[in-house]
Amino acid sequence: MNKRVCKIFLASPSDTDKERKIVMDVVEELSDTVCKALKVSLELLTWEYSTYPSIGKYPQSVINEQIGNDYDIFIGLMWKKFGSPTESANSATEEEYNRALESYKKGGPCKNIMFYFKTSHITMDDDLDQLQKVKDFKEKIAKEDGVLYSTFAERARFAKDLRHHLSNCLLRLFQQQTEDEKDSAPVITEISERMQKDLEDVGATFTHPNVDKVSLSDIYVSPMLRRVGKTNKDINADT
Repeated sequence: MNKRVCKIFLASPSDTDKERKIVMDVVEELSDTVCKALKVSLELLTWEYSTYPSIGKYPQSVINEQIGNDYDIFIGLMWKKFGSPTESANSATEEEYNRALESYKKGGPCKNIMFYFKTSHITMDDDLDQLQKVKDFKEKIAKEDGVLYSTFAERARFAKDLRHHLSNCLLRLFQQQTEDEKDSAPVITEISERMQKDLEDVGATFTHPNVDKVSLSDIYVSPMLRRVGKTNKDINADT
């Protein structure tokens, strides 16, 4: 079985650098543990390492184009900053979230959205307008979009939660696929063996001295896909 690739896109405003590093560390850790068992390779997409200087309709559109929309999991982070408006949303992070949500709702590549909000060290000296926008966004994605988000106060707790959450998400997305592939292997083998036998029977028919007496019904090969697992007696009973 070929190794599958799971792309994860990380989006957040500029005040979550340390938390972004935690995401990178957790992804690297899971690549060496859970993903080996699932035969999955993780690829983390970030603006820091997955984009380069270029030109487009507007700066965020350049990031959108270079990141693409074929990632499997979207991870969002917010703390005190919501960000500055773009031409398509109230902030770059919101625009990236909207693209992920659209992909998810349309049955596109994005299969899950995981959003985390940091709640520690918020004081009255912080930008209250930005804090209110974060609060409004948090309420909006829960009430209108159906997102179950997670909150944390300390980075150690975030690392622990993300490790647990992302492991469960990967298992849900890829474990069933792995089991289905294992279950289908014997069926495929049986189909192949049955069709090979039919072909051999046809070959034997054409080498028979009475081949000129053979009719079309004698050489018709039925795949019998729906009959896999039945005995010859069962098949005769069906017909």
